[in-house]
Amino acid sequence: GTVDIDTGIAIVNYGSETANITYTLRNVKGTRIAGGRGTLAAGAHFAKFIDQLKDVAPGFSLPPDFLAGTGFGSLEIMSDQPLSIAALRETLNQRHEALFTTTPIADLSQAPGTGSMYFPQFVDGGGYTTVLVLLNDTTNAVETGTLQIFDDSGVALTVNQVGGTAGS
Repeated sequence: GTVDIDTGIAIVNYGSETANITYTLRNVKGTRIAGGRGTLAAGAHFAKFIDQLKDVAPGFSLPPDFLAGTGFGSLEIMSDQPLSIAALRETLNQRHEALFTTTPIADLSQAPGTGSMYFPQFVDGGGYTTVLVLLNDTTNAVETGTLQIFDDSGVALTVNQVGGTAGS
């Protein structure tokens, strides 16, 4: 059977003033493909899937081919008030069971980090996989880095990149 994937966000305005929020959806090349504006009262919250943002941001309309064709992009959320945001990916497997995972969120107002990042677990097998998404959230310049994967004993593990080469 097919696997259906949907992305949702939950936003809380924990401040004391109404937040004016702008939503911009971009495709993988960074081109704006949808946008809208809305407000969120102080102390209010909501949870929506991306295709439901039109409920809180009039004018936000996905391109007709997005859900069936494009299906991938980044959502930029700008607000004049501090917000707390969580993003989740819902996957409905072949048995129509809902599985949820978090998706990355970057605060563009923070200075980029330069230190190492560590992920304690990668999975590939037994029906599970890990996806690592790299985000260049600060500049249009090319950013580089090194990804090293080790087995349980700390030995470099050879992996195959999708569409790429094998290496550790």
